[in-house]
Amino acid sequence: SGTATLETALCGTPMVIVYKVRALTYLLGRLLVRVPAIGLVNLVAGRHVVRELIQGAVTAEAIATEVAALLDDPARRAAVEAGLADVRARLGAPGASARAAALLMRMLGEGPSSTLPGGPSPSPGRESPDRAQRSGAPSPSPARAEVGGKPRS
Repeated sequence: SGTATLETALCGTPMVIVYKVRALTYLLGRLLVRVPAIGLVNLVAGRHVVRELIQGAVTAEAIATEVAALLDDPARRAAVEAGLADVRARLGAPGASARAAALLMRMLGEGPSSTLPGGPSPSPGRESPDRAQRSGAPSPSPARAEVGGKPRS
């Protein structure tokens, strides 16, 4: 999976990506998704850092050849490790998920700062319930649903 290869890359461990699915699944995927690589590591890097064996290229011999090259060729291993270090640098310091969530919250006007430089201001009336409580505004009453024609609280 993309997560496993990305985690392996963050550890700096050279790898070979192997991807084989049913022919119809692969064909549909190729028709619907146009990307220069399948591996998330290579997509993040913007180039092929690790070797990808896809569909018909996935054989025991090919896998053994690629893994042996990483184990036996110090220059090749060093090149892959350097590429993985570049992937790690591109992803930034730990906490990317928290930074992305905070950015989204600010963009939606829900976070500690409701405006971003060069970004739109939050729409009036789009305050979060906790922000409305901090400002002293009354919180909206819960909506009532009707079940079988009878109001339900």
